[in-house]
Amino acid sequence: MRIGMYLYAGFCVLALLGVGVSGQTRPAPATQPAYTNIPDGVAMPSAAGVGVGAWRQGDYLIATGKGPDAGVLGQAKGRRIQRDLAEQDVKRRILTASVQPQQIALPLDFYTLDGELTGLVYCAQYQLPNQEELYLVGLIRADSVKVRATLRGDEVARAAEQAFAKADYETAASYWQVLIKAGLGDARITASYQAARNHLALTESKGPDRQRLLLALGDFYLQRKAYESAYKWLYPAYSEYDDCSRELLEKLQQVCVQTQRAKSAKAFAQQILSRWPPVKNATFTDALYQRALGANPQLMQTPGVATFESQGDTYLLAVGMVAVDGNDAEAKLEQIKVAKIKAHKEVAEWTKGAQITVRETVEKERTVTRNETGKTQDKVQVKITAELLEQVKSALPYLAQVGTWQSEDGTARFVMVGRKLTSVTAPRPE
Repeated sequence: MRIGMYLYAGFCVLALLGVGVSGQTRPAPATQPAYTNIPDGVAMPSAAGVGVGAWRQGDYLIATGKGPDAGVLGQAKGRRIQRDLAEQDVKRRILTASVQPQQIALPLDFYTLDGELTGLVYCAQYQLPNQEELYLVGLIRADSVKVRATLRGDEVARAAEQAFAKADYETAASYWQVLIKAGLGDARITASYQAARNHLALTESKGPDRQRLLLALGDFYLQRKAYESAYKWLYPAYSEYDDCSRELLEKLQQVCVQTQRAKSAKAFAQQILSRWPPVKNATFTDALYQRALGANPQLMQTPGVATFESQGDTYLLAVGMVAVDGNDAEAKLEQIKVAKIKAHKEVAEWTKGAQITVRETVEKERTVTRNETGKTQDKVQVKITAELLEQVKSALPYLAQVGTWQSEDGTARFVMVGRKLTSVTAPRPE
């Protein structure tokens, strides 16, 4: 008990002497500095005299900044540099306190602040006990501060990428959206923003919307050559749905090759060949029409009409066929001319026989007939909307030749004509 009393008395003595338990001298309580240049009616906050910060007092802003230990800066110029750095800190704190919410869309850490501080005065400087840092107190009318906040786009982009990598898609999307609105969004940022939004939408999506989002995400990662991630999103778009395009199968084959899934790559390649057998001597004006033919395999061996969707646009396709009678240049030109006329006739007959439906999607019914060469072919009865039918009728005189090919045995020549229907207001004759 007596030892405990001695220890307690010793602690009391140390406390009176300003010494901590660790043996280090503790700072004595600070006194308020002597202020000058204080306007009438302005009360200086007590916190301004004991450390850094910024405060609003009526019409005035008050800020305390700090300069580092002068000894660290060098004996010759240390004091002057210490004062300069303290002034910079005061100005930074005043600018920060003057930023309005409408000036920023993200935390201030992503902005560089500058501006004009008219009438700024320094009304005190002091040092705290046992410290070498210089504290400087500044005062200015709040309406004399003009602040500009400049977004540091590179830092925001990096932060967005980091959030995206952590699957924080909401934060990533918000950061990229700010960059886009600020005019700092390039193609990569725009694509990344859309991918983040697709990730967020995927959690609530079903049916065709879900497949569309899966395909979009697969394409995004495929373009970035993130093949494992591309496979993660493309495969469900294939396995969960009956409707599978050739383009999707080709992408799956590609990512399987890149991710060392050799058996799956081979299986997808065989599925492509079985569903879309190769045509002979095929030429197309655009790869889009080659994909369109792959998506409508019945047209490879059978005259007919089809529509094709690509990137929000609808294309009209028509195929005419003629028997091959000679392969010299003159005979070939005549065959192409006749097949092209027949393709136009296919469209004309198609519009006459089309059934109008109020449904948005195109409905098809297949019937088996025989063409002029005696081969079995599919005929497709199509139900379309009245609006699409009118677009087809309007485009009929302007259909251009977009592809030619021969049957696998070389006995028939095919010509495809086509045109984009949507987004075309006044097509010109070819």
